[in-house]
Amino acid sequence: MANLSQIANVNISLDTASIAKASFGIPLAVSPTTAFSERIRKYSSYSAAQQDGLDPQTLKALSAVFSQTPRPNQAWVGRRNAVSVDLTVTSATITTGNIFAFSVNGTTVTYTAASGDDASDVYTGLKTALAAQSVVDALFTSTADAEGLHLVVKVPETATIVKPVTNLSISTVGSADGLEADLNAIQQEDPGWYGFALVERGDALIQDAAAWAETQTKLFFACSDTADIWTSADDDIASQLQDLQYLRTALIAHKAAETEYPEMAWMGRCFTIAPGGETWALKTLAAITPSKFSDTEQSYIFQKNANAYEQYAENTYLINKGKVTSGEWIDVVRFRDWLVDTIQKNMASLMIRQKKVPYTNGGIALIVNNLNGSLIHGQQAGGIAPDERDSEGNTIPGFRITYPNAADVSADIKATRTLYIEFVALLAGAIQVVEITGSLTYSYEG
Repeated sequence: MANLSQIANVNISLDTASIAKASFGIPLAVSPTTAFSERIRKYSSYSAAQQDGLDPQTLKALSAVFSQTPRPNQAWVGRRNAVSVDLTVTSATITTGNIFAFSVNGTTVTYTAASGDDASDVYTGLKTALAAQSVVDALFTSTADAEGLHLVVKVPETATIVKPVTNLSISTVGSADGLEADLNAIQQEDPGWYGFALVERGDALIQDAAAWAETQTKLFFACSDTADIWTSADDDIASQLQDLQYLRTALIAHKAAETEYPEMAWMGRCFTIAPGGETWALKTLAAITPSKFSDTEQSYIFQKNANAYEQYAENTYLINKGKVTSGEWIDVVRFRDWLVDTIQKNMASLMIRQKKVPYTNGGIALIVNNLNGSLIHGQQAGGIAPDERDSEGNTIPGFRITYPNAADVSADIKATRTLYIEFVALLAGAIQVVEITGSLTYSYEG
């Protein structure tokens, strides 16, 4: 049979290539959890995390995220290598026949309480039961005392899944000097998160995490209850981070840092807002206790570019100032990261879709129009100022793009196939403080 292609031969290609944009709204809790073996686990609700055998501290961190209104669709947990595991009884009293159990890589270790047992007897019994399971026992150096069953992991680099099963609670500790390697491993498995915080507390860990964040396109949110932060001291963690002028670390001074995670709540609250459309100041954080600082203490906190969650009026609780430790605004850093990603990927998608972008005025126009579209998107997002008029009626554009005429580009540069373009964009900024001056009078006359 004859074919219509003999009359009209049609071929349609799909020039729809695009590159996925990065996410700037996923918070990550970095924890030495033993609940799973992969480096990252993703949760869409707090109840899902509860069912996964996570330790109480990691659950508190996730609870802080999912308690916010609005809240992110997801919160991720990044696993550090655990070097030690502590198991403690959860029941206030121990009765004959009570079962205490935990699992190691799927093998359950169980002790049944005998008459007259106290917590110390339970821990000793669990240690004996563990020893009977030679395969899993070989993974640890174990000790038992009145405080708990203590397991030191012999090979922390190999993931060991330890979960409480019945009447036990778990706490874990990561390597003191292994945080950078852990963060690199988490990043390598899935870089789709943007902000992170540590489940563990300690100013030394904050220093390590801040140094790592500075080398990445990430934001690190830290929290410390070191009292020197709100004094004139100049060697506290806030002062140290300020001296280093870190652009990717935001620190909260919080008196209840041992039991609460305001930094996770902060990410949970603000990551629901698209980059460019938010400030990180003046936000209420659900399920977080405000700290009580004197005016003098607050002034020291702010001088050191740290942040604080406090009561400002009756039933009004807010976090301020919304800065990273260098003094830059968090929203500016986040928007910059978003804009770089948007421009880069829009431009790359254009170059991939085109069979060729010639080094002509027409080809340059393609590039410039693409960049122009990305910057307009930045205006629409709220990060770049719109075109405005000054008091004399002159138009002040939100951005300007500078590009060459093809004929004016030297042959040497054309030979490299590189086009050099520059732009300047005005930040939209934000108003966070209003100063109002007024007077009261009986007459406008005289």
